[in-house]
Amino acid sequence: MTKTVKILVLLYFLLIMLLEFSVTNFRSIKDKQTLRLVKNQKK
Repeated sequence: MTKTVKILVLLYFLLIMLLEFSVTNFRSIKDKQTLRLVKNQKK
C-alpha cells in the first residue's frame, strides 16, 4: 500500500511539473508571436 502511494505521489508531482513547464512554454511562444506582430506593425 505505501509503495503505491509513493508512486502515486511521484506521478502527481511529475504531472504538476509537466503542466507548469507546458504553460511557461506556451506563454513564451505567445510572447514571441506578439513580439513578431509588433515588429511587423512598426514597419
